[in-house]
Amino acid sequence: MTYRRILLKVSGEALGGEHGAGFDASALERLTAEVKSIRADGVAIALVVGAGNLVRGRDLRRTLGQVGLRQASADQMGMLGTIANGLAVRDLLVHAGVPSVIFATHGIPSMVATYSVTDALAAMHDGSVVICAGGTGNPLFTTDSAACLRGIELGVDVVIKATQVDGVYDGDPRKDRNAKRFDSLTFDEAIEKRLEVIDTTASALCRENGMPLIVYAFKNEGALSRIVNGSNEGTIIRAN
Repeated sequence: MTYRRILLKVSGEALGGEHGAGFDASALERLTAEVKSIRADGVAIALVVGAGNLVRGRDLRRTLGQVGLRQASADQMGMLGTIANGLAVRDLLVHAGVPSVIFATHGIPSMVATYSVTDALAAMHDGSVVICAGGTGNPLFTTDSAACLRGIELGVDVVIKATQVDGVYDGDPRKDRNAKRFDSLTFDEAIEKRLEVIDTTASALCRENGMPLIVYAFKNEGALSRIVNGSNEGTIIRAN
């Protein structure tokens, strides 16, 4: 097995299925099955979930900014959305027999514990899937940045990002049939080519800490298992 310790980033839209909004039972069941499968193979897993299926800070700023909603508040609403998604994923995993625990950057008494590296590492060591919610805990940072930060803190082998497409392209493959998919890239190349992979803050974190990132299609059944076993699925991005 190539990767024994991973951080999986799943967008909120992925949980919303084809429409990318709300919760899609089949999408959640697919995530649960994939995580359960690789955990059974001995892979230690941390998980970061976005909130785009429930609330998007930039959309809120566009629609409500002119009438008074501050950017910081919009981003905080997004952070709360990641906690809601994390609670849903935690319950489905536990129901499927996968020990799981959720931590948030700002704990909510009686609902979710406050994140600490020590507690998260201990839970992973005990075999639990660790769900990290609340983003970085600060406005202006994406959940991609949170995923890369948590991956570095928790000493994972790779950050794996589940998206709607099967890797990184030089255009939008959903709109451009001639868009070219990259098998591998460096973070510098991704930034220079202005590829929409992860934001530049997240790219810099991974590059400076030697953390590889793999982008793959969430909808491809069994893809996560193939990736941790060394398959060339999706696109891998390295420091150099």
